[in-house]
Amino acid sequence: MADSTYTRTKAWVFDVDNTLYPHHCNLFEQIDKLMTRFIASRLNLSKNDALALQKGLLSDYATTLQGLVSLHGVNQDDFLAFVHDIDYTCIPANKRLAKVLKNLPGRKIIFTNATSAHAECVLEKLQVPRAIFDHCLDIKAMNFQPKPQAQSYRALLQHCQVQDPAQVVMFDDLACNLKTAHEMGIATVLIETPSNFGRFEGDERYIDCVTNDVESFLEENL
Repeated sequence: MADSTYTRTKAWVFDVDNTLYPHHCNLFEQIDKLMTRFIASRLNLSKNDALALQKGLLSDYATTLQGLVSLHGVNQDDFLAFVHDIDYTCIPANKRLAKVLKNLPGRKIIFTNATSAHAECVLEKLQVPRAIFDHCLDIKAMNFQPKPQAQSYRALLQHCQVQDPAQVVMFDDLACNLKTAHEMGIATVLIETPSNFGRFEGDERYIDCVTNDVESFLEENL
């Protein structure tokens, strides 16, 4: 990404999972298992049937939660509280990240399909003060319309307080989430992980830059 992109950047947007903390922490493995347990218990399914339903809903509805609400009337708050009851101790402190984020000019926004409570637990373990961020746009604030749905990105741009989407840079580990951002004119940075989840054919068209380390990327480009 050219330096000129950063000189005009007024808002920095960050996903949480596998973006602010390293992929090897693998928090989603815990969340994934809890999703399966929730579905099996709530719908009286075997573990295998619950897992199959979970992955099918994710494919069809962008998030498992949205499918559970639409098809099975599941309460969003019950689901989110259950699946985020996880162990965060695997996340290492990252004071370097805290310093880099604090020094970024302009607004800083968390944009996550998880909850703000989950984001705050992650930030606490990273030792990144929540106060560094101007806003946390979570799944509840998005009225349960998750990334990559366009409605959530329109809400994001309002919180960025910019007239030109090109003044926004978004970091996410899922290329599918960056596609919508790119189509709206937002500059995109893919956080590369060992997993190919979320990638799709031709995704390079929607990615302006790739990195596996947010803080190094920002230090090198600012």
